[in-house]
Amino acid sequence: MGSCNSIPQPAEDTILAALFSFKNYVSRKLKYKRELKRNIDSLKAELKRLIEVKNDLLRRVDNEEKQPQRERLSQVQGWLTRVADTLTEVDELITDSSEEVERLCLGGFCYKNYKYASFSFGKRVAKKLEVVKSLKEEGGEFRVVADRRPDDPVDDQIPSEPTVGLESTFDEVWRCYEEDQVKIIGLYGRGGVGKTALLNQIYNKIRETSADIILIRISATNKNLENIQDEIGENLRLYDESWKNKSSLEKAKDILRILKTKKFVLLLDDIWEWVDLTEAGVPLSDSNAVSKVFFTTRLLMNVCGRMKPHMIPVECLGHENALKLFLSTVGDWALGSHPEIPSLAETMAKECGGLPLGLIKVAEAMTHKKTPQEWDYAINEFQRMGHEYSGMQEVYRVLRSSYDHLPKDPIIQSCFLYCSLFSKNHIISKRDLIDCWIGRRFLDDKHVAQNKGYHIIGILLHAGLLEEEDDDRVKINGITRDLALWLIKNDKGKENVFVNTGAGLTEAPEAGEWGGLTGVSMMENQVEILPERPSAHCLEDLFLNDNNLKVINGGFFTFMSCLTILRLSNNRSLTELPPEISILVSLQHLDLSRTGIKELREELRALSKLRCLILEDTPALQTISQPLISNFLMLRVLRMLECGALSQNGESLVGEVICLQRLNSLDISLNGSSALQRLLTSHRLLSCLESVCLQNLTQTRFIRVLLADLKNLKRLHILDCENLEELQIICEDGLENTEGFCGFRNLCEVKIRACSKLKDLTWLILATSLRRIVISDCPEMEELISVGRLVDFPERVRGRIPFKKLEFLALRGLQNLKSINENALPFLKLKEIEVIGCPQLKTLPLDSESSKEGGIVIKGEQQWWDGLRWEDPTISSTFDPFFKPWW
Repeated sequence: MGSCNSIPQPAEDTILAALFSFKNYVSRKLKYKRELKRNIDSLKAELKRLIEVKNDLLRRVDNEEKQPQRERLSQVQGWLTRVADTLTEVDELITDSSEEVERLCLGGFCYKNYKYASFSFGKRVAKKLEVVKSLKEEGGEFRVVADRRPDDPVDDQIPSEPTVGLESTFDEVWRCYEEDQVKIIGLYGRGGVGKTALLNQIYNKIRETSADIILIRISATNKNLENIQDEIGENLRLYDESWKNKSSLEKAKDILRILKTKKFVLLLDDIWEWVDLTEAGVPLSDSNAVSKVFFTTRLLMNVCGRMKPHMIPVECLGHENALKLFLSTVGDWALGSHPEIPSLAETMAKECGGLPLGLIKVAEAMTHKKTPQEWDYAINEFQRMGHEYSGMQEVYRVLRSSYDHLPKDPIIQSCFLYCSLFSKNHIISKRDLIDCWIGRRFLDDKHVAQNKGYHIIGILLHAGLLEEEDDDRVKINGITRDLALWLIKNDKGKENVFVNTGAGLTEAPEAGEWGGLTGVSMMENQVEILPERPSAHCLEDLFLNDNNLKVINGGFFTFMSCLTILRLSNNRSLTELPPEISILVSLQHLDLSRTGIKELREELRALSKLRCLILEDTPALQTISQPLISNFLMLRVLRMLECGALSQNGESLVGEVICLQRLNSLDISLNGSSALQRLLTSHRLLSCLESVCLQNLTQTRFIRVLLADLKNLKRLHILDCENLEELQIICEDGLENTEGFCGFRNLCEVKIRACSKLKDLTWLILATSLRRIVISDCPEMEELISVGRLVDFPERVRGRIPFKKLEFLALRGLQNLKSINENALPFLKLKEIEVIGCPQLKTLPLDSESSKEGGIVIKGEQQWWDGLRWEDPTISSTFDPFFKPWW
């Protein structure tokens, strides 16, 4: 046992710890006293630096807050408040410091009077020094000092006029916005149709939600990737001095870092080329994200890559909505000025073609006109010279950007401007348009000229400068036609055209008014009389088609040696051409289709530069001087379908055509077996064949042709061939060559009449683009597509679904027809079926998909319809409403 005077070990440790703590306490007190003067000096120095940091930061804040909708960050304001408080406290300490320092003696290690000595002041100085240092460091770390001021959704609305007639389009856009799986939504349509107005409405509605929204108006100055990144960076408060020096990749990383944490909506207005948004830093690959991108464009193009936007067309207004917009813009003051003005306003509104921008601008120009006479005059001027109408100048400036953004190829622009010679909303055959371009030498001499023509039409369609009527035809609406005339007037100083189409003219301009004109179009009028000797030395294009011409006097062509295009089609009363047509030595395109011309005399040999000769539907043309056709060695296009001369001298005329080595497009009617045999001797001519009518082949039982030779065939008519048993379509390498069976891709129309020995048309399965079939008076025909004959075709062809693009099917007088096709077919494009005099046909190969894209009109006898058998009774009830009895 230990001595009673000894201290237990735990108590001893406690006493030692207490002594150590007291020692530290005294040491700290002595330290604060000992370092007081040095700390005060340091505090003064750090205070000066803190004030410098504060001043620099305030200058940055002031600069930011001078910008609209910018305010300092809360953390910046908090720092400035803390600095202000600290400065006050430090000033007080420094003021009191001189008295405290005087109390120190012996260099600060001893005090004169201990009771005044206190280490508390020294401690306060040391602590405040640390605070000042901390604030200084914190102030230097602010990279961003201001942010966009939170907006009131109502105050941040974009001004937007009501989009009359586009309510259903807006509803469709909003449905897409609310569907999570739709990420990118595109609005496409021509300029002035209302895409931007729709986008503004979308912006305003989204502003009412919690989504962050970014709207970028694309222009010539910000259409590239980095410019768009800068606008996004500005919206995300990333744009500062350091941002300007960053690479595109660094900017993309910053944008991605912020956007991937947000629900955002990006709106891009009026894009012409797709921007790779992923490369810009916009996150689109996350399938779980609900963020959206909207864009508007005038070009229906592949802008999406792998992202597949949902494209929504914005189209011109229908008559009712167009009139509503027009009248609301004109206003009650003008409309109520006279009882006739509302009906005149309706006439004027029609001239605008449903284009909202045109309707608004023309209506604004009419708001001050309150007499019928003023309205009559304005309507007449707009119809006659719409491209010079004052109210449309702003519209054309908007629309011309579609023209300016065409590929930088003057040929494409020239092809569009050439469309100005056609009437407003005139339905133009694509082939006829391409023929004109070839005649005008916009397209080269190679065989690909036709394909290039279709390529250019596609570009103009995608740019909204042409409208597609169907697969074969286009039109140019009134405002776009006037745009082309406006461009010619303003951009093509050397060109001067006179266009007055569909205006009811009965006389052409007087002879003295033709001077300096390079183009004249008076199509679709009632012109009967032409001037005697118009001074038309510069004239290159003359459109006189669709008039009432009976005679062209000999002197009319006297001063037209530069004329390149002459269109006289659809003048049924025009029966002859004057000998003076030989003056037109520059002529390259002559269209005499659907005229009453009876003879082509030898004077036409002078037209040796002809590239296109159109003689379609000229049954009165019985005589063509020989040799004449073979003299046109430059001919590329020859159209002689239903030309009467071929029924008289078909074999010899085919012989002349064979001599045309540059020919690449041929339409022809062949009357008799000898003319057909002559044609079949030329593989080159067969490859040029686009339309052919075979008639009265009394000595022909089989027609055997290579599929490769008919690759360009579009229309095939076989009429009154009573002994014809089969049309044999074969491949050059035999039936084993399945690739060859894809070569019938262009055939779109087949007409068979009075071929009494034909039993089937199984070869139609090779024609994948068929849109129209008419078969009549073939009493031996039992099947359209014969299952038994299909075994002669390769397996790949036998499995093909026929008639995918068929729109019209007519079967008439086929007494023994039992089947169209063994199995039911979808017929997704079918619009009309006509079945007359086919009592044995008890089934129709229609399935439930055949009515998905719209109702099908089915015409036939009621008794035949009632006797049809259906595998599925529900299909019968589906088509009952579409049946129209044929009485």
